[in-house]
Amino acid sequence: MRKLILKLALVGWCGYVLAQGPATPKIVCAYPSPGGALPSGCHSAQMVQLGTPSSSIKYVSSGKPRTLNPIVAVDRVSLEISRALHAGLLEGAAESPEPAGASKFTQSPNRTTVTFVLRQGLRFSDGTPVTTEDVRFTFENLIYPSEIATPWRDAVRCADGALPTVTVVSSFEIRFLCKTPMGRWQLWQIGSVPILPKQKLQRYERDPRGFNSAWSLQTSPSQIAGLGPFRLEGLSEDKVTFTRNDYYWKRDIRGTALPYLNWLTVLALSPELALQRFRNREVHFFYPRPADLPILQSDKISGRLVLNDDISNGQAAFGGQFLVLNWDAANSALRAVFRATEFRRALSYAMPRAQLVRELFLGLGVELYGPISPASPYFVGRLGQDPKIFERFRALQTPYDLQKAAQLLDSLGLRDTNGDGVREIPQNFLGQGNPAGRLEFELLVPTMSLLPSEALARVLLPTLTKIGIKIRFTSVGENFIDRLLKGQYEVAIVGWDGAGRFTEGLGDSLPDDLVTQRAIWHCSGMLHFFHPTCAQQPTELEKRLDELVQRAERAPTIQESKVFQDEAQLLIAETLPVIPLVHMHALLAYRADVLRNHERRPTLKLDVLFCAQGQC
Repeated sequence: MRKLILKLALVGWCGYVLAQGPATPKIVCAYPSPGGALPSGCHSAQMVQLGTPSSSIKYVSSGKPRTLNPIVAVDRVSLEISRALHAGLLEGAAESPEPAGASKFTQSPNRTTVTFVLRQGLRFSDGTPVTTEDVRFTFENLIYPSEIATPWRDAVRCADGALPTVTVVSSFEIRFLCKTPMGRWQLWQIGSVPILPKQKLQRYERDPRGFNSAWSLQTSPSQIAGLGPFRLEGLSEDKVTFTRNDYYWKRDIRGTALPYLNWLTVLALSPELALQRFRNREVHFFYPRPADLPILQSDKISGRLVLNDDISNGQAAFGGQFLVLNWDAANSALRAVFRATEFRRALSYAMPRAQLVRELFLGLGVELYGPISPASPYFVGRLGQDPKIFERFRALQTPYDLQKAAQLLDSLGLRDTNGDGVREIPQNFLGQGNPAGRLEFELLVPTMSLLPSEALARVLLPTLTKIGIKIRFTSVGENFIDRLLKGQYEVAIVGWDGAGRFTEGLGDSLPDDLVTQRAIWHCSGMLHFFHPTCAQQPTELEKRLDELVQRAERAPTIQESKVFQDEAQLLIAETLPVIPLVHMHALLAYRADVLRNHERRPTLKLDVLFCAQGQC
């Protein structure tokens, strides 16, 4: 009788477990040994080792989220939060996409159509079944309407600029169609769109503009649901708390439901407080400043903390820090100057990049002369590059040279005619019809920038004064991104990650490439903030850049895409629509005695993170 009761109990428990997840979960496993194959039943390898159900992990992000809405988010921290709550039809990378919310996908031979089949039994984190109507609604009602400010609309466009036609084939099968072939990136972007529940957002069918403020930071956690490994539990001024999603669609090869963690807490703290909390063992990982490293190394040597050996991996983080000039500045004299390529090259020659790396990053950084981080496999100066391409890139670089900067300014007719130390902008500069003015502008710097305004002023003010350029530094807080997107600035220090999302500090990111960053570089892109009116008055530079990025996107192979991305990077290095400055090394400190399956980008591994012996 006891055996029978035990069997019935086990059957009932198994039925409960299966009810909590999809009938066809995605099975993931640990990486095989070098040269080895995945064990039978594994769909993919996403972790270093099989994990153990664990209690709770806390980490410090580099800022506060601006929204809980993954469709309108344009900053890296909001997208970091989104990764915990949401998922799309695909995961992995553009080079090798894998099924996620979809159990499989197929592309037509001419690459104009892709069809997704939803995972059987797929549910949102509130338990609501997911159907292809949710997928259609997400695209047609939350991304396609022009009233909604979202970078996803640029990301999923077909090569001809049209939006894919969405056809619901059945409750579990959906098809996307373009008139032109879909490149790897477009397929990847379509598959990466976070799928949202129609049931909770249906009212925005009639009010698309209202969706821009949906799922704000004041939204009740019960109103938010997604396909990610966690669901929102609570949000305060400096903390976001998550609990595991019992309906998540992944298991490890032993049948253990993912995520391994029961709780996840993301803290938004000042750099000083982040270091203090980490040293007190109150958080499990954070992204330190260069100035923190001697303290952490001392803690490690003394045995106070068990830390990773590779806090700095010696490589630049993905993304970069850029000097952005507003080609549509309200001051018409400045507007005329900012649109001149030779002026931007002169300003680039005046940027003391080596000094910025040395003094602001304590040597833990790199100088940038192009739009892509040297750490990215798409970087034009990568190892193995054609020597002729590499030499072209080197010849276009603008290393610090005040004499060249001054000569270029003189050649443009920008001279100090009244002896006050500031150059004058002549009337009708280069035939643009502007009034005369002074070469003086405001430089916006975000409060939490990797290039703080006070330190930046200490380096740039004396340098630019020597060549007759006057700048006024303004530190801006939470409305910095809004001012950029509205064009309410003259010059700004802007940081973005590999995906082209705004960022103030370090964090995890996928590698840079110009196609993924299409919203920045494409003339009609939502984040084309250096020339907001480009769609009405595109320059020849922007037309050529659009063409190269589109050809890179349409390319059938990664190698062919790199050819067009190389040409686009060379064009940007020559004309400098934005001025690349510097970027910090990728810095990450974690508790090596506790944290597992983190690798170098733990927030991209949230569903497989766990603690040694389950003790956090």
